[in-house]
Amino acid sequence: MTRTVTRLTDGDLPPLAELLATNGLPTDDLAMPGRRFWRVEDEGGLLGYGGLEAYGPDGLLRSVVVPPVRRGSGAGRAVVAAVSDEARGLGVERLWLLTTTAADVFGHLGFQRTDRASAPPDIAASAQFASLCPSSAVCMRRNLIPSTEPAPVPKRTRTFMTDITIFHNPACGTSRNTLALIRNSGVEPTVVEYLKTPPSREQLADLIRRMGVPVRAVLREKGTPYAELGLDAPSLTDNQLLDAMMAHPILINRPIVVTPLGVRLCRPSEAVLDILPDPQRGPFTKEDGERVVDEAGNRISTAS
Repeated sequence: MTRTVTRLTDGDLPPLAELLATNGLPTDDLAMPGRRFWRVEDEGGLLGYGGLEAYGPDGLLRSVVVPPVRRGSGAGRAVVAAVSDEARGLGVERLWLLTTTAADVFGHLGFQRTDRASAPPDIAASAQFASLCPSSAVCMRRNLIPSTEPAPVPKRTRTFMTDITIFHNPACGTSRNTLALIRNSGVEPTVVEYLKTPPSREQLADLIRRMGVPVRAVLREKGTPYAELGLDAPSLTDNQLLDAMMAHPILINRPIVVTPLGVRLCRPSEAVLDILPDPQRGPFTKEDGERVVDEAGNRISTAS
């Protein structure tokens, strides 16, 4: 799914301020010098906003907010990834943040809790640290520049029943690659071979709602009776499309993955990395030979 990242001008700040205020987040210093904000979007519309204050090698991640309709779809991860990329481009090596409600979420995104007093002077003197965020806020930090030393492989116990579920077709290469990427994070998901055990109509409708995409976006055309059933007709309602998928489960595109960070139709397979709670434990190469994760467990960027 293509994403666009747009730097906000002063005239673009009111919608950001409104969404921040609705979520109880600070807005008093948005127009002050040294603040940068971005809008992140995909084909479904607004994913969210994120901001940055850069102080040499240290940066303050701030004003990360997602519209209610996009929560649970990996939108927050996408916003943080976009701002992190912008920060790297500005020479930032470490990101800092304060949060009162989302420490667990940011923990899944690679941030570690740290003592607020350990923040460098410029970060500590920022409005967010000095006055806007309460003393009860959790301070977190994440390194943006990977270590030159090989990353140690964490010792974990493999979990065989998890809160990750994949609606899988073992005959599909994309689905097989997605399942392998999940396992490369050190967990064994619940595997539902949906052609044998299709989701209920209510379950499928809920999955699509949580993905934040149109029902039509989950329809599979290739190798299905899509054309034969005339499903390209724009007049068909969501209910009619759901009826068709219930009658012919092969019409449900795959794989759909459910994790604590959201629900995603993982095409391409590496899209699953956006919603996996745990990092990759080593390199990964897809069945077609494309490398998507390096030896340190980092996602390999594809030049556009």
